[in-house]
Amino acid sequence: MSEANEEQSHWIEEAEQELDEQRVLLKAFCGTLYHYFGGWQKLFEGVRDGRHPGLIRYPLAGLLSAGVLMYLFRLGARRQINYQLRGNPPSQTKFEAWFEVDEVPHGDTLNYAFKRIEPAEVQEVVCQMVETLIRKKVLYRWRVYGNFLLAIDGTGVLTFQSRHCETCMARKLKNGETLYYHPVLEAKLVTANGFAFSLMTEFIENADPQADKQDCELKAFYRLSKRLKARFPHLPICLLLDGLFAGGPTFQLCQEHHWRFMIVLQQADLPQVHRTYDLILSQTSENHKHIRLGRQRRTITLCSMRMSISTYAWVGSRRSTRNIIGSGRSIIATARIVTTL
Repeated sequence: MSEANEEQSHWIEEAEQELDEQRVLLKAFCGTLYHYFGGWQKLFEGVRDGRHPGLIRYPLAGLLSAGVLMYLFRLGARRQINYQLRGNPPSQTKFEAWFEVDEVPHGDTLNYAFKRIEPAEVQEVVCQMVETLIRKKVLYRWRVYGNFLLAIDGTGVLTFQSRHCETCMARKLKNGETLYYHPVLEAKLVTANGFAFSLMTEFIENADPQADKQDCELKAFYRLSKRLKARFPHLPICLLLDGLFAGGPTFQLCQEHHWRFMIVLQQADLPQVHRTYDLILSQTSENHKHIRLGRQRRTITLCSMRMSISTYAWVGSRRSTRNIIGSGRSIIATARIVTTL
């Protein structure tokens, strides 16, 4: 066999292997979708269609699923649906089997439909998905002292060089230019094995363009907390927050909602708390614990291990030594974790 034929054979073998892997992933995805959520139609049945009935060609569930697949496949933009899914025979076949349509919808069709649906109804779909996983006890093993860990933090979504709309946030850059952007505050249910399930989103935006101060993460947090408590009134929650939220109003809110919390403070955050912590810790030397973590790798001739050592130190009541976590009533413990390799 010539070198060219060998190279072609190798390329065909790699392509077939990649195709087999895609089939396995797609089968697992579809199995998960139908097992937990009942399929696309069931998942999006609560979202009302705002399109003109006479102009409908694709079912709304089909368009919403195409939007989900756009992010799942990391296509980056709606136009990539046209380039990579439309005209792609395997994609066409799967979409036809799912929704009984001739082809994958155009990216502009998604835009037309999405402008006419209520964001709150799509948000409810996200809440129901996580609620389903909780009710089916899929996430129970990842609770901490009976509480689900909920990380809340802000993130950027869109940026513009000129004002995009009246609710744009604005920031003055060092070069004198003004950056307009749309951030969001996101609440995600997180697990120790690395999963992050989006639970609720609060947009950070200037509702009143004439206001003296812009909207911020802290204001958005109070709005998000109200919505979160209304939607999940009995869910046992432990909030994971950064130093921005370390203040009396946050503690009072957690007390009213019966939420626990853990707040990470950097060295520059609340220096008086750090000084008090160091002073008390110097008198409680027994409040230390060293944990060795690492993976061992064995071969025929050697055994090696990459080891990290985490040092835990805390101050607080005797109860807090068993439960280094904030309660809804007060801060019962302050802890510091240092990890070295």
